Amino acid sequence: MTPTDPTVRKNMTSNLKTCVLKIIGSHVGCINRVERKKLLKILARDYGIVVSDRIMRRAIEELRDTDPDGAKICSSLDGGYYMAANVTELERYLNTDLSRAVKILKRVNRQRRVAGLSFIQRPLF
Repeated sequence: MTPTDPTVRKNMTSNLKTCVLKIIGSHVGCINRVERKKLLKILARDYGIVVSDRIMRRAIEELRDTDPDGAKICSSLDGGYYMAANVTELERYLNTDLSRAVKILKRVNRQRRVAGLSFIQRPLF
């Protein structure tokens, strides 16, 4: 089997997600966040997992989307990932992300209008 084999890729991704969740899970609260570069170094040093930043970020997104513990992963605008210490911290993070998303959507629609293009008509979700 090779890394291009779907079974090998699935196992590698599963192992990556397990390790990422374990590392981020040990960084509870925004004040204890772990920077992306350090997270990559820990993956390589402690688990022998060498991946690109993009692949690691994709694994984090998959954890947030599919895993009950992964859904508690937050990121800081100052850089780094952490596990929400409580519901209040998670809500604050999610509200910040939602606010950023709305601002981006408003800007895109203003820019489209000024450029003479139509507003975004397709469903966003």
